[in-house]
This record gives sequence, C-alpha cells and structure tokens, in this order.
Amino acid sequence: MGFLIARIIAIILLFCAVGSFPYDYYTILRFVVCAVMAYGTWFSIKINRQGWAWCFGIIAALFNPIFPVHLDRETWAITDVGVAIILILSCFNFKGRMDKKLWLTLAITVWGAFVIVLGLIYYVNHYLPRGQFYNTGFEAEDASGHMQEVYKEDLRGLNIPHWAKFFKSSESSLLWIGLLIAGLVISGNKHKTKHKNGNEGDTN
Repeated sequence: MGFLIARIIAIILLFCAVGSFPYDYYTILRFVVCAVMAYGTWFSIKINRQGWAWCFGIIAALFNPIFPVHLDRETWAITDVGVAIILILSCFNFKGRMDKKLWLTLAITVWGAFVIVLGLIYYVNHYLPRGQFYNTGFEAEDASGHMQEVYKEDLRGLNIPHWAKFFKSSESSLLWIGLLIAGLVISGNKHKTKHKNGNEGDTN
C-alpha cells in the first residue's frame, strides 16, 4: 500500500508540474519521482517484473536530481503528463488490485480536476481580456485543406493573474488532455479493483 500511495503523490505532483512554479518545486519533484521510481525498480526486480523494472528505472534516471536531464519547458510538460499516465497504469497493472474505495477517490479526483480545468479554460478565454494576436511565422492546414498562417495570442502585456495566463496558454490544453486520458484509464480499470474485505492479493 505504501508504494501505491507514493505513486499517487508523484502523479499529483507531475500533473501540477505542467503549471508554472518556482524552480524549487521542480527540484522537489525530481527528488520525489526519482526516489519513488528507484524503489519501484528495486521492488520490480524483487518480484521478477522486469518490464516494470526497466520502465521505473528509466523514469528514475530521467528525473534524477544529481545529474539532471535538461529539456525545454514544453518537452518537460509532455514528459510530466506522460509519466503520470504511466504511473496510473502501474497502479492497476503492476501487482494486486486497488481497493475499491481508493479507486473511487482517485476517479472522482481526476474527473473533478478535469472539469475544473475545462471550466477555467472556458472562463479565461471568454470573460477575461484578450491580448493581441501575432503571426508566428508558421502555417497549418485548415479543415478545407488550405494552408493558413498561424496566429498566437500575446499574453505578456495582459493585466490578468498569472494562473489565468497559464489557462490561456497551450500548456493548459496538454493538462486537460492528460487528465482526460488519466480519467479514461482509471474508469476503464474499474474491474481491477477489489472490495475492502475481498480475498484477492494485497494491493501495492
């Protein structure tokens, strides 16, 4: 159960990392994820789950705080969400079955966060001031197959809270997509839960 709770804490930290926090937050994130994954690697080897051992080991190396891996912000955001989804999958497929009450709490939390994030994105894009749009220099194909110039909203001069700027940015889309995938994964694994008094094997 301890390893399961540790992974849930890491999942929450990883989803939150998509936002904008002081550098210390990401340092703490590295220590937490690396420690949890290092333990997961050792435990996976112990119970002869080589696939998960490799998976956890690679994640531990990626987040290690001693020889840090340097990636740009957008790549880290994608990585954080991807690793969070992998950890959610491991909660159901790694060993044993999750307690039904814990599964329900996790499902409500993820779907609740998904609805809140969508609501905030709608609010900041429809009820708060909008910045000027500038040409990014790129082109993209529209629905009719024609190439159109890509414009992006300039958020730097907007007099709105920092959190609102985040929900106006493209990174917020990555967050809601990640939460959607996480919610679908959790909901799709309902059959892998067990009742508190069930006779199946222990949870992680």
